[in-house]
Amino acid sequence: MGSLCSQATDLMVGRSIEYSESWYVLRTHVRRELQVDRFLRQHGLETFLPVKMVGVRGGELVQESFFPSYLFFRLSSTSPQWPLVRWAPGAKQVVAFDGMPASVPDALVATIRHRLGSQSGGAIVPSFKRGERLKIVAGPLAGLDAIFDEGVTGARRASILIEMVGRLVRTQVAIEQLRRTD
Repeated sequence: MGSLCSQATDLMVGRSIEYSESWYVLRTHVRRELQVDRFLRQHGLETFLPVKMVGVRGGELVQESFFPSYLFFRLSSTSPQWPLVRWAPGAKQVVAFDGMPASVPDALVATIRHRLGSQSGGAIVPSFKRGERLKIVAGPLAGLDAIFDEGVTGARRASILIEMVGRLVRTQVAIEQLRRTD
């Protein structure tokens, strides 16, 4: 990026300036982080909702927000999507100082991702519902379709059903090997 003087000249003569994307923090209404996260991702924004696994209930992994009522999102300061963020269902306000959205260093977000991943033994654990259709994306069963049955208590594994020889067979895989088939 050029000097401040050259940027001002660019603006005066109508040349556009590219601003890189930064991470920001959005405060949400209580227990609405997941809803806001899903909404923003459906509208093409990159988000990061730090979660921690707190156990298994009814065969499903139970997660809680690591920073209750907050989530990170990535956006350019000149993006036309700011109103979408500010008015997302469940959103309260973008964290700001002196009226300007406060950016968060990429390194801080990377550190949070890394530390949460290492505490849970790897990547952040996705939560699936019993009966949800999934795709196995790694390991010896990669490429097969599966149906989520339940999380395995105390392990980062999932019990799934796969079709083999014309019938459903139950097996276990690492939870990180599964993805939604959206």
